[in-house]
Amino acid sequence: MNTKKALEYLKLEGITNSDQVLRRWIRQGKIQATLLSRASGYEIDEESLFAFIKEKQTKEEDITNRMDYQKGYKMGDKRGFKSGYRLGKLEGDDQLKSREKELIQKELYEETYIYNYYELEKKKQAPKKVLDFMYSLDLIELKIGVLGSWAMLEQTHDLIDIDRLPYPNRRLETRLRQGLVELMEEKLKEETRK
Repeated sequence: MNTKKALEYLKLEGITNSDQVLRRWIRQGKIQATLLSRASGYEIDEESLFAFIKEKQTKEEDITNRMDYQKGYKMGDKRGFKSGYRLGKLEGDDQLKSREKELIQKELYEETYIYNYYELEKKKQAPKKVLDFMYSLDLIELKIGVLGSWAMLEQTHDLIDIDRLPYPNRRLETRLRQGLVELMEEKLKEETRK
């Protein structure tokens, strides 16, 4: 089975419509495939694909069963940020993107990135006032989960639209770190206004 056919199955099941996400799962070994050539692409093992789809659906059901809807970010919550790439309204977003948003709010991730306060400070990757603010809130280790086009800061349940992050040619980890710094700057401004 080629990637085009596999993507059709993934779309049909409401898992993803992104060719890049499928290729990432293949590279991570979550879906078994053999690279025939650059021109012809991957030959995907059907059993592996269907097992992966079943695992994703089971994981989603488990999370749905244990999710407390009072916890975390809800659509329309006043904590959403309006600036730049932050989540505001879902105007014009397609159905899959809204589905990914639902899943990430249930804490279902493809990847997780961890940013440590001390590493950010040591490498001078965040302004001092932002680091001081993070420290005052006891945010020593920040965990960001990623699913498709969305990222969520686990500690505060703030959502970030990855498609709207600047510098698309940089690594996702670098873009998320910069987005995290900007998010903390906004929270600091909001806190000082109170």
